[in-house]
Amino acid sequence: MGHFCKDYTPNSSDNGHRYSYEAQPRAAEWNVAKFAETLRLARVIDAADADMVAQGFWPAYERELLHAFRAKLALTSRGADDADRALLDQLLHALDESGADMCAAFLALGALPRAVHAASSADVELGGVLGRLEQASTSLRAAAKLARPAMPPAALRQIIALSTTDPARLAMFGIDDEVVRAAKQQLAKLDAIAALGSDVQKRARDRDAWEAWLRAYAARLHTEADGDTADGASLAEREARMAASNPAFVLREHLLQAAIARAECGDFAHVRQLLDRAQTPFLPGPIDEAGWSALVAELPTEDALDIVLS
Repeated sequence: MGHFCKDYTPNSSDNGHRYSYEAQPRAAEWNVAKFAETLRLARVIDAADADMVAQGFWPAYERELLHAFRAKLALTSRGADDADRALLDQLLHALDESGADMCAAFLALGALPRAVHAASSADVELGGVLGRLEQASTSLRAAAKLARPAMPPAALRQIIALSTTDPARLAMFGIDDEVVRAAKQQLAKLDAIAALGSDVQKRARDRDAWEAWLRAYAARLHTEADGDTADGASLAEREARMAASNPAFVLREHLLQAAIARAECGDFAHVRQLLDRAQTPFLPGPIDEAGWSALVAELPTEDALDIVLS
């Protein structure tokens, strides 16, 4: 996934969005439960163990999710889990609303931990980071393209209408509640994008959302800014952990398509270049201005968003 979309699904026939980004935890829970059941049937574990595995999924998932995102944000376990989870949820909402490129957005945040550490309070200058987040966010046209459902909007509206008037008819075609729920979400997102009206309005909304989140993030960073933290991580260690958790290079579909086109003509230089870059995707620390400019130049254009590789 390049530009963040919680409803993103790599499968064009996944009308119920069962394999969407947002649905991945539920899919993982189902897989774990089925695996535990298989082990029970094979008498590798007993029923009590199978139940324990199933019941332990969500606590383990939340713990690992927080651990991963704290690393991506240069945070430690010093913060309360509930508060850090709320901060993460607000970040994911801002990413989804703005359609920001996920890789670029996290790299844009890299300068903030040191700025907060150097300040006497959490009230730091956000302009540079905010400007980068705006660059990482999509235009209105690109947002509409990214939110475009696999099925025509008219068909989605018909499904929603039939879910109330004739649900049995939908069931005949294998359309269940998950498909109806996904249809409602997709239409709501399209309507919200259409209501913005112009790029100016979208940029203003995105800027407000990012600024509000950045202030909350800076306040949280300030709790880490007094040197060594509860888990023994200094600022330099947290920055290194952040850099090692946020790749500066990811294989993007338009880059892969360009490499394929050249390879089909016998030129494999671009393939080798992508392979070399993919083997060393991380930077040792926060991205500098030259690196940021190169990254922005490599983000997909609106036309490149139509490229889908399978």
